[in-house]
Amino acid sequence: MARFNNLNNTAQRANAIGERIYADQVHYASMVSKLLHKSSSEKICKVKNRFHSKSGYETRNVPKSIPVTNQKPKVDIITHFPANDFLCVQEAFERDYTKMLVSQLQKIYPFIVYDVGYCSPMVNFCGLSSGLMVASRYEIAAIKFKPYSAKCGFCSIVGKGLLMMKVILGESNGCRSVGYLFNTHLQAFQGTKPIVSSQMSEILLWTTEFRERHDAPGEHVTFDILCGDFNIDNMSPGESSMASHELFEVYTDICREAPGKDHDWTVGTELRSSLLHDKSISTPEGLKAALEDPYLRQHYVIDADLQTATMDSIYNAEVKVDTHGNLVLSPVGGRRRIDVVLYRNDCPVTVKNFNFVTSLAPHTDHIPVSMTFHCDRPKTE
Repeated sequence: MARFNNLNNTAQRANAIGERIYADQVHYASMVSKLLHKSSSEKICKVKNRFHSKSGYETRNVPKSIPVTNQKPKVDIITHFPANDFLCVQEAFERDYTKMLVSQLQKIYPFIVYDVGYCSPMVNFCGLSSGLMVASRYEIAAIKFKPYSAKCGFCSIVGKGLLMMKVILGESNGCRSVGYLFNTHLQAFQGTKPIVSSQMSEILLWTTEFRERHDAPGEHVTFDILCGDFNIDNMSPGESSMASHELFEVYTDICREAPGKDHDWTVGTELRSSLLHDKSISTPEGLKAALEDPYLRQHYVIDADLQTATMDSIYNAEVKVDTHGNLVLSPVGGRRRIDVVLYRNDCPVTVKNFNFVTSLAPHTDHIPVSMTFHCDRPKTE
């Protein structure tokens, strides 16, 4: 929601974003849930059931409902947010505008943390907060924020850091189920400085410390999720060292096929600032159509081919064309994916859906991402 992304009318955008999320969660998600329930109840298979009769064993075809499961997550570009238990936001720097967003979100999320950070000459020169916010349907048991020790450029006046939370999911047979949720926003435009790598190392240290401090006997940790705007992608040559950071060995990014290579189904999440106001992508449907077309996606989304991440190389990145002005399609065109949702490997989850969401067009310069996953419940004797 920040005003530093070529988008103005922040108050209007804050209200619009809140209204769309509310509508998606209350109306659209409910409608989809009913349709899916109806669809799954109608899916049957013919199985051979044996039963014993006086005349002996017979066989007959009996309709029987079976669960439909997929080994691989379903991936899609969608125009509405699916039902979300947690919503993580970055760049909510301005308190008054953030309160406008919160006024909408609190209708569906009873627990919301915002206006997080330290304000001091040592942390942010008394400038902006971290901009981090988390909305949760579940009670928050513990919370902590730590600012990053290294930063440069514009981020020196921003209190960026890691927001850490423990949530209570429920209790069964005396065993409490809990989850850990971490939200962050890493250094932007670091140039040749190793700032992002330093911040990712601090993430590994702080998430481990937070869990060690708040793990309790009789609790079952069902998930450990790290998400946020990392301001790096997995495929740009100039960011290869960060793509190979130890963090990606501890946490899994299902969009990555390997360091330096994303799965073919991924799309970029950072729009070209010079084209944000184009009418073709000013609606959720228009932006979805652009992301699904390789040529249009490369036209509107930044390429994953950066050599050095600077303000000029990102904000002024030109669309690649030939001498006749025709777009030259690239395998990494429109695929700078900097917004991520990761799960920690020692708390594995089964990812059911991963979505790139266009619901907020044209109110943000990023493509939100959503991950739906299944958690193992604690075993009872």
